[in-house]
Parts: sequence; structure tokens; C-alpha cells
Amino acid sequence: MILCSEMWPIGLTEITELQNNVVASFVQLQQILAGGGYTSDDLLLAGCPSPEQVTVLLSSASLLGTNQVAITTTTVVEEELHPVAT
Repeated sequence: MILCSEMWPIGLTEITELQNNVVASFVQLQQILAGGGYTSDDLLLAGCPSPEQVTVLLSSASLLGTNQVAITTTTVVEEELHPVAT
């Protein structure tokens, strides 16, 4: 379970659903732009990521976020066990 900055828990199911929705939105965007006459080169010049690139980015961010939560949790526990004298 991951804690957001607002301190409410987000489960793996919610994260997966959110990632799927974001990727689906980029698929729709790419279809809209392709239907409007934009070529793949135009999309590249505009900086519009492909759905595959979005998937990789979200997966990487998810892994980094999970690692950061683990590091933060470990630090808090260590500080509670060994308080720093001020």
C-alpha cells in the first residue's frame, strides 16, 4: 500500500486502474490526432508520447514511488528507535 501526499492509502488495484486510464487517454489522443491528419513525425515534433512510452514512464514512476515509500518508512522507524539529540 502506498500513501499519497494527502495521506490516504492507495492500493495496487487503484494504481493499476489509474495507469490504465492514463494510457487509454493517450491512445485516444493519438487516434484523434491521426484522424486529424497528423503524421507520426508531426506527433514526434510536438512531443506527444506514444502509449508505449507512457506505459514505460508510468511503470518507472510506480517503481520509484514504491521505493521512496519504503525508504521514508525505514527512516521514520529508525528515527523513532534512535532519536537524534538536539
